[in-house]
Amino acid sequence: MKMHMVFRFWTFSLVILSLAVGAGVAFGQEDVTKHPSCSYCGMDRAKFAHSRIFIEYNDGSTFGACSIHCAAIDMAVHIDKSPKAIGVGDYGTKKLIDAEKAF
Repeated sequence: MKMHMVFRFWTFSLVILSLAVGAGVAFGQEDVTKHPSCSYCGMDRAKFAHSRIFIEYNDGSTFGACSIHCAAIDMAVHIDKSPKAIGVGDYGTKKLIDAEKAF
């Protein structure tokens, strides 16, 4: 396994561990308007706002996932892209927050 792939795996794993109940800087809530449903499974991201994930890649593209599972699929499919920012749904408020500051 290439070193950058191992690094990306562990970086993403640490972000995923921070998905419990979060705190931090709020992202804009337009992610659900831009990506109303998950492109992998079709789940309604507004209905499941507490588990949604929003990934902004360095190339300017974005992806809205319904869950950790579909976010991991997208990152695996787009292994050549680096995430610039990842937002996760806060379980209590259902607002999107910075994954690096979630706990």
